[in-house]
Amino acid sequence: MSLAEKLNRVVQRHEDLARSMASEGPVDPQTFARTSKEYADLAPVVESIRQLQRAEKEAADLASLVTEPTTDAEMRSLAEAERGPEGAYHEAKEAAEREDVGDKKPADEAAKSADADSGAESAGANSAVEEQNEDRS
Repeated sequence: MSLAEKLNRVVQRHEDLARSMASEGPVDPQTFARTSKEYADLAPVVESIRQLQRAEKEAADLASLVTEPTTDAEMRSLAEAERGPEGAYHEAKEAAEREDVGDKKPADEAAKSADADSGAESAGANSAVEEQNEDRS
């Protein structure tokens, strides 16, 4: 599976979660919490993916301007400058790489985080009960 396909899967999962939360009737609180946490966790990753996709489209548009024979010299030089290492494409690509978006596995991450949350809740509940028992003694 290519990187683009993996990124599209993450975006699709985020959109599916949004539709699911908006369309479902009453659901149990744990399922809703798990779904909304996964949605929230994916939001910054999806934003980075979308920035990268916009930058890739811009880079393709700039490349066509540079290679198009009918483009005037001034426009061609502006497009070449924008495509350079300081251009928007490279900035967005670097931002997306910092997010490690290709390695994000939405379902796995949500399951791990749900397990960790339930473990933390159990530990917190146990310590609260222990404190109450000590107070009664």
